[in-house]
Amino acid sequence: MKKAYLLFYLLIFIHIALINLHIINASENNIDFGLSAVIPENQIDKTKSYFDLMMKPSDVQELVIKIFNSSKQKETFEITLAYATTNSNGLIDYTIDDISKKDESLNIPFTKIASNYPREIQIDANSVYDLKITITMPKEEFDGVILGGINVKKKLKSDHNTDKNVTIKNQYGYVIGILLRENNKNIPPNLHLKSVKPDLVNYKRAIVSNIQNSEATLIKDLKLVGKIFSNNSDSPIKEFSKEGLSTAPNSNFNFIMDWGNENLKPGKYTLKLTADAGDKHWEWNEEFAIEKEKSEEINNNAMTVPEKINTSINSALVGLVLVLSSIIAFLIILLIKSKKNKN
Repeated sequence: MKKAYLLFYLLIFIHIALINLHIINASENNIDFGLSAVIPENQIDKTKSYFDLMMKPSDVQELVIKIFNSSKQKETFEITLAYATTNSNGLIDYTIDDISKKDESLNIPFTKIASNYPREIQIDANSVYDLKITITMPKEEFDGVILGGINVKKKLKSDHNTDKNVTIKNQYGYVIGILLRENNKNIPPNLHLKSVKPDLVNYKRAIVSNIQNSEATLIKDLKLVGKIFSNNSDSPIKEFSKEGLSTAPNSNFNFIMDWGNENLKPGKYTLKLTADAGDKHWEWNEEFAIEKEKSEEINNNAMTVPEKINTSINSALVGLVLVLSSIIAFLIILLIKSKKNKN
């Protein structure tokens, strides 16, 4: 009977551990600060929560963002500015501040015209801080838009996750976008196919085409359709499509065409790619080659991905605990019945 009690207490312990795990995750994911832009008079649309400003050449303007620390302790926050880029998912990204990585068509990065802001601030518990940033417009008038973002993150404490075996750290932040213009001229977008090549992306075989938006204008609801032909085929050997994409002004991004588990074969190929956004349409026919050495390098380092994979760690953990709990409960019942039969 002692074994039955031990197993019973073990079952209770597992359930308590699972509950505590969810409590810890909930507390770690709790974001206890926020941002709010103080909208100025030259805001084009005052219903927007981000800055959308009409300015003039050589204008100097101070922007204010309120940072709310609703936690019960003093917190340190990190401030970074970024010019807008486009990531490989077709989303506008506000995390890049390195000028050396900007697109060749970007003449006025947001980070070049923004200044006089703190890189780090401390805010008392349940307090508000006015973050001020100075914008200095270029002397020469320009058409189109300048797009950037202000990132605010809570600084991780030095003693956070001191266990040497723990390498995962969660850091949460907010971004407020800033859209600047000097006139209402409509700048039509212009897309260019810059390159096509085989590559290894996240350990997966892929054909990657780099697409550039060379104009100072946003593109929304972009659809891409790619078809790859081998030189010995009149019909495509692979087809790809993606829609609902956005591109930042004067930026480029990679359209990643996942090759799947099939090996990349050396040879000559043609990519037929179309892009559509509103009434704009682009077409490209680009020949490219997969060299033997490159295909071997990619194929040897690629991972074979199961067709269906559950990426939810929490769901797997809960499922595992439930299975273990069921096994333990079954063993308890067997031991109790066995003890009764002996009695």
